[in-house]
Amino acid sequence: MIRKMTELKYPFIILLLLLIGGEGCRQRPSGPGPKDVVSETGLGYQPFVDGKIENAVQEEIAKGNCAGAVVLVGRDDEIVYWKALGQEIIIPHREEMTKTSVFDLASVSKPVGTATSIMILLDRKQIDLDDYVGKFLPAFACEGKEKVQIFHLLTHTSGLAAYTDAKAIEKEHGSVCPEMVIAKICSLKALNAPGEKFRYSCLNYITLGKIVEVISGKKLDEFAAQNIFKPLGMKHTGYNPPQTWRNDIAATEVVEGKPYRGVVHDPLARLMAGVSGNAGVFSDAYDLSIYCRMLLNHGTYKNVKILSANAVNLLTAAQIPGHSCGFHISSNMYASDPAFAHKGYTGTYLLCDPIKNIFIILLANRVHPEDKGTINPLRDRITEIVFRELSVQTGLDKISAYANLFRGKRVGIITNHTAYTRSGKHIAQVFADMKDTKVTALFGPEHGIYGLAEDAIHIEDQKDPLLGVPIYSLYGKHLKPTAEMLKNVDVLVFDIQDIGARFYTYVYTMSLAMEAAAEMGKEFVVLDRPNPLNGVNVEGNILEPEYSTFVGLYPIPVRHGMTVGELARMFNSQGWLKNGIKAKLTVVPMKGWKRELWYKQTGLDFIKTSPNMPDLETATIYPGLCLLEGTNLSEGRGTSSPFLQFGAPWINAEELTANLNALALPGVKFGPASFTPTMSKHQNVECFGCRIDVTDRNLLEPYWSGIQIVNAIYQMYPKKFEWKTRHFDRLCGSSEIRQAIVNQTSLEELKRKRQSDLASFLEIRKKYLLY
Repeated sequence: MIRKMTELKYPFIILLLLLIGGEGCRQRPSGPGPKDVVSETGLGYQPFVDGKIENAVQEEIAKGNCAGAVVLVGRDDEIVYWKALGQEIIIPHREEMTKTSVFDLASVSKPVGTATSIMILLDRKQIDLDDYVGKFLPAFACEGKEKVQIFHLLTHTSGLAAYTDAKAIEKEHGSVCPEMVIAKICSLKALNAPGEKFRYSCLNYITLGKIVEVISGKKLDEFAAQNIFKPLGMKHTGYNPPQTWRNDIAATEVVEGKPYRGVVHDPLARLMAGVSGNAGVFSDAYDLSIYCRMLLNHGTYKNVKILSANAVNLLTAAQIPGHSCGFHISSNMYASDPAFAHKGYTGTYLLCDPIKNIFIILLANRVHPEDKGTINPLRDRITEIVFRELSVQTGLDKISAYANLFRGKRVGIITNHTAYTRSGKHIAQVFADMKDTKVTALFGPEHGIYGLAEDAIHIEDQKDPLLGVPIYSLYGKHLKPTAEMLKNVDVLVFDIQDIGARFYTYVYTMSLAMEAAAEMGKEFVVLDRPNPLNGVNVEGNILEPEYSTFVGLYPIPVRHGMTVGELARMFNSQGWLKNGIKAKLTVVPMKGWKRELWYKQTGLDFIKTSPNMPDLETATIYPGLCLLEGTNLSEGRGTSSPFLQFGAPWINAEELTANLNALALPGVKFGPASFTPTMSKHQNVECFGCRIDVTDRNLLEPYWSGIQIVNAIYQMYPKKFEWKTRHFDRLCGSSEIRQAIVNQTSLEELKRKRQSDLASFLEIRKKYLLY
């Protein structure tokens, strides 16, 4: 959810509106239309084919939450969806919404017009964010506002009130009195010291608009037009739109039978003659898409540079919790962490995701006719739809483009319950539906083909009830397919969602099957899927050869930052398969995945990958907390939060919590916990310990955090702590970690020592990366 902004409803001042037209001729300057768009389906996706967005908008129109809306969605430099629904105006007459309808942006004016103008002045070194406001507006420096800086205004931490009484100012000074509005703001007493508290305030941005005028010698509308809108080619964006636009502007509130149409809705902005730092910009969806693309391209659009990369970072990245110097920082569950967004009181909204390069523009006239509607539910629904529909395409999603690999062949599939398409079809059914292809065998890894068996439980062969083919277990009598299993198979296909940790066994089921395929002359195809823990972060020591087991066969770190397809390429080409044999390997890559993406940012549903891996939060900490399996500590198996809580019957939870928090491990905090496992270690015995709270997954080092946890408990309880030596060492891939803990050797020194090994791995890894 985007941070709820403090939007206050005030009595409206009635202005005389010049209403042109009716339902007849609609005058509009020439400008971009559908033919100007690069492509409405240019990315090869087929988003929204089932009318999800249309249905969502129509439902909200039916509820009376808006008269109509324009929705535009883009990715990279292309528009993938753009549609108008409903009405521009319904009182006193009805006119249909068009793709190029112009809207009163309300508070979206703050970043688009005001903050961007400030950043241009910053780039020109005409202003500094540390400058006191009083330097430009001497009258402002009073009543506790003497130390307010430009930065405080931009981030809503100035101490100014959210709004002021527009009706009282109008009554005293008239319906247009911009200098009186500025004088009123300058006279106000600060509600708190600058930097002390976030309070979303229109007064901050009205003040910034005046500062742009003082520094540049031009009013805000003229400055923004000359330095933002015209250079970018935003032909239908500006303050106080001309009368020729009025019949193509979405109406806002109706007062005494007449709607505001082309006159700014915000009361203070009207007192500012329509040119105000807090509101006043009118624009359409296409123009806003240009603005979004400029920001996502680091300040440049079609070779026109508006802002420096530094200015874009200030404008769009968090400078205080939840806010940049212009935008709110999105906390939408589907968007990437750096996504930024803003909404306006009239029903306008834009969101940009710089990781996925997705932008969403929603323009709705929610205040027409009675200022009773809301777009919050629609905004959230559209955001979810967009990020799901523009989700990563896995190898399985792209399988139709690789049908020639399987045509006329017998296919064996190594898979489990995680191998579904985005539309919800399991891989077995996908292949069963293929023409000229026959599924002759299925193979299941650890936990079985249905993912139900607990850790380390051997599984017997079965028969698939739907396809009538054998299901061979590769976690029972055999870890590797036998000649008998493969006698009716021409192509082996692997599709299982991995978790991104060295000791998760699915990738070794893959590598052993690659060996078998190579030995028997079978083709091997990997359908790639995301690394849930992203493809950037790499951590932990390299596995030493003498510790090669099924929980770590090859010399890779605990957190490798690779997809299964990339690992398959590495295993195959590095000569790591038995006797250096190489499989005839094809990797079907994903589309839309980037190395920075965590799983929740892919738009794909996270399917519980094994009985004790229910969600991404668990997977995030797993590379470190799995080490507890090699001790007599419970890692939370047999509870509702495996790996997110740990302990033993003899631990003092409060003391351990204090000791672990004192370590200040990056990205994680600890809280006391008590739990009773229903299985595994300490079954039916109450345990005491800690619950883990991941505060910043990008800073978190789960493996080294796990080592620090083991070390802390060992040092606190040396007589009660017990090693499962063989298992702990094979999980670490070395005995050095355990020996360092026992001998109280510096773990930080050990970590630094291992960094050189990691550097060597990263150099090798480069050859096999697909994304």
